[in-house]
Amino acid sequence: MRAIADPMSDVAGAARADTALLLCAHGTKGVAGAVSTHAEALAARGIFHSVQGGALYGTPKIDCVLCGLDAPRAVLVPFMMAAGYTLETLRTRLAAHPWGERVHLADPVGVRAEIPEMVAEMGEAAAAGRGWAPGEVALLVVGHGTRKHSASGATARASAAEIADSGRFAEVGTAFLDEPPEIGEAVAAFRAPACVAVGFFTDAGNHGREDVPELLAETGVPHVYAGPLGPDPRMAELILKQGLAAA
Repeated sequence: MRAIADPMSDVAGAARADTALLLCAHGTKGVAGAVSTHAEALAARGIFHSVQGGALYGTPKIDCVLCGLDAPRAVLVPFMMAAGYTLETLRTRLAAHPWGERVHLADPVGVRAEIPEMVAEMGEAAAAGRGWAPGEVALLVVGHGTRKHSASGATARASAAEIADSGRFAEVGTAFLDEPPEIGEAVAAFRAPACVAVGFFTDAGNHGREDVPELLAETGVPHVYAGPLGPDPRMAELILKQGLAAA
């Protein structure tokens, strides 16, 4: 699996002074969360003309962020874990926006090759915190998924398969909140005595912060939840790489 490189190793001389970098998350009823934190971290590096975060739902809305741009061009990185239904919604929103033709849309951050390694490391750290050896417990990658788009759960499944091939955990599986298998079903299929779960979410919203722990608790199996992937500070580096690749 691919590790995340030194943050300064492959962006030297990569300044895009004429290009704004935009991050777009799904969002919630409140303000955009992790996407704002990552945008601030990337803005401080001074590589792009400006860096701003927005959301399809919640605030600030990506439509409003686009209207306020003052750079000649922009690159938009979907802060999403899959190229599924939400990405299609973003494409539709961009196509209808006056700024749409000047925005280069990058691939979602969740398709980066470094993601499986991040998931595995989060799982290993959570297991260590409970005194468990990773090779003796199961790893459950929990995504949102949706029946509206077949690709929505594909990235989580691909990451789980790559981690399984590495042999670092006794077993590796996936579960989803809005498509099968659900958490209870997936955990019941494990033979390992305990389970470590990682949330394949970009933010610590209701799904990543509340729903997953509650559903894990209902299984009655010894477990630990590592939390959602998105707030990890290393995500900023992956966002940057996606932005530079599309600029």
